[in-house]
Amino acid sequence: MPGRRQLLREPALLALALTLLREPERGALDPAAPETAAAPPGLAAFTGLFAYPEYRLVVAGYAAQTFALGAFANWAGPFLQRAHHLSLAAADHFFGLAIVLTGLAATALGGFGASAWQRRSPAGYAWVLALSAAAAIPFSFAAFLFRDLAWAQASLVGDMFLLFLSTGPVNTLILETVPVARRASAMATAIFTIHAAGDLWSSSLVGLLSDHFGDLRRAVLWTLPEAIAVCAVCWALLVAHQRRARCSLGRPGGRA
Repeated sequence: MPGRRQLLREPALLALALTLLREPERGALDPAAPETAAAPPGLAAFTGLFAYPEYRLVVAGYAAQTFALGAFANWAGPFLQRAHHLSLAAADHFFGLAIVLTGLAATALGGFGASAWQRRSPAGYAWVLALSAAAAIPFSFAAFLFRDLAWAQASLVGDMFLLFLSTGPVNTLILETVPVARRASAMATAIFTIHAAGDLWSSSLVGLLSDHFGDLRRAVLWTLPEAIAVCAVCWALLVAHQRRARCSLGRPGGRA
């Protein structure tokens, strides 16, 4: 069919045209790229990344956030079923829809908003991380404390929205807080760390606490808001570190 052939031909022509573009060298488009020394060989290429304090704070906060998100994903549906007497299908449908809609909207808004803030402040990305995590703390308490279903659902949606606001800037900071030559290793290390220290075991911990207390509400209240608070503290420290570092660069005798 002509229509189908045209649909196939246009992407192929675009792909061919893109092969003629010259790929810029890594870090060439960064306004102030870090040092470009080659990464050390072997395991040190990964473990050595935690010597960079800003990277360490970004990943620590991200791991705490991933802990909370992993537990939310597994236990929000059963909680709505047990505490608010929704059917499990209805609870899972609500939570799945909330994740999709808040994830799309908050990721886009957080990315554009953080980029605009970063143009006015060197710590703009970090501010978005810290403020969104801090604002999510009361919503995470409210989502599991409200006895009214509508208020609990609204709080849960607000919590998800605030947590997803950091998706764009946190991944940007993972790359920008290390030297250019180590960015691939930085992203791989961050992905491994946030899952190993975060959602790999958070759901199991909530389940164990629920069995211990005999109360899922108490189990989530003892874990999820606290994890988000740890995230907020790490990212607030990141803001302070970046502001301090940028101030020292602006002083006479500071590094350029």
